[in-house]
Amino acid sequence: MPVAQAADITKKLHHVASDVKAGDLASSKTYVSVFEYGENIGISYALFYPHNGDIFLSQGSGSDYGDVICWLTPWLCNVVDWVAGDEGVHEGDWENVKVVINKNSGQIVDVYISAHHSESGWHPLSNFETQSGRAVVYSAIKSHANYRTSGLQLRIEETFGVANDQTDRGTLWALKDHVSLIGGDYATNNQYPWVSYDGRWGGTNEEGFSNTNSPAGKKFTKSWFRNWVEDHQSVDISNGDLRDLVKHEYANALDLATTHAPNIYLHSDEPNMPSSVPWYLDRVELTVDDTTTLDEGEVSQWSVVNKSQPLVRDLSQFSKGNSTLEATNEKYNNQNVWKIATTGVEGYLQNVNAGATFTLDDKVYEFSVHLKAESGTAQLVTLRLRDKERENIVEQDFVVTDQWQKYAINTQFGGEHTGLSMFIYPAGKVAGNQGHVYAADAQLNRIVSYYKTIAGRRWIKHNSMVGQGVCADGSALLPAGIVSDSCSDTGRFYSWIEA
Repeated sequence: MPVAQAADITKKLHHVASDVKAGDLASSKTYVSVFEYGENIGISYALFYPHNGDIFLSQGSGSDYGDVICWLTPWLCNVVDWVAGDEGVHEGDWENVKVVINKNSGQIVDVYISAHHSESGWHPLSNFETQSGRAVVYSAIKSHANYRTSGLQLRIEETFGVANDQTDRGTLWALKDHVSLIGGDYATNNQYPWVSYDGRWGGTNEEGFSNTNSPAGKKFTKSWFRNWVEDHQSVDISNGDLRDLVKHEYANALDLATTHAPNIYLHSDEPNMPSSVPWYLDRVELTVDDTTTLDEGEVSQWSVVNKSQPLVRDLSQFSKGNSTLEATNEKYNNQNVWKIATTGVEGYLQNVNAGATFTLDDKVYEFSVHLKAESGTAQLVTLRLRDKERENIVEQDFVVTDQWQKYAINTQFGGEHTGLSMFIYPAGKVAGNQGHVYAADAQLNRIVSYYKTIAGRRWIKHNSMVGQGVCADGSALLPAGIVSDSCSDTGRFYSWIEA
């Protein structure tokens, strides 16, 4: 039974380690999504930088007005920078480059760069310098905005040089050597769990001349390619019309992503600025409502989204209980696909199952798996999770469609137990039922929850069906099993834990 929704939690990541601002080129990744529609393929290259610098005169404006001011009256240039302070500075910085390819010719049709002023947007490949067919992009010092040329880049014209960008031909960041495929379905991506993080990527949240904030929200959507298709083909489509090649044709998606990856020149004063997300997470702390919840060393790509590293994550670890478990040659999200089928034995419950032996610690545990029925059909499937002493059991029936989807059950396990067991019933938990289903990426996770205080009590965020509920304003604590219409919600759920 759902528990009522509590107020949103404000989450931020804060720099802790002294070397964060310098970045780590060796660990750097570009996080790539690949979509197909009709004759075109869209590829998004998301780029992460640990730090965004200031935007004022001291970085070298390059404009006639700005250079004259700083040359004739350097004290005035310094005063302007001193007054401006850290305008533009923020922890965590996401940038991106996107390309659209014609499938028939294999050629790049359009290139998008995240930049400032009129440079931001789509440009034909002919407007770029190229190297072996790849677009060459220049990353500006401090802001990391992307440009087509090296040199001065006007951000705010006719402002005496204030806030302009500078690019040069510094260190080459060849994205083809740093590709990590994410896909567009970030909510179910178990290879890169951090993509579901919905807080701020840094601790900066200030109002000023530039209204500086660390970026927030998810960065892996399909809407950009849908918009491009609609603008160029005069069609009205939905995100569901786009084929996610990372999910369905991983090898092809990887080939496309590496073949067409841009070459980026970092500024010579920032040779190591980009990094991978896991490298960054290892060096920050997480605050919830301005209270440190995870210290440096506790933040990881799993804990940042309320989970532990999987205790079980491979269907090859499952055994057969009157069912067959057969590996296929297919992959889903780069995970092996398995066919789970009943054996035709009547009168028996048929399943595949696996166990994990460890001491439970009164936490919420989640069993999840991606499932798909045969094309054109639907299949009843039951998932079951219980402790090995069989004192606490949760199970749920699902109608699995012929489209890949993540299915999950979870509950809180109290008391002392020696482990958990997971079950997949490919034709439902009904004796004699027959059928089969395709499965990938089965996982058992411990939910590592954030907490907050509402109405004087401590609450934990998770999707459990246990515990009491609380209205968003904390005005009503509801008995277990009772949720009023005025404060129920199918989004975020909370269970009460004694403060």
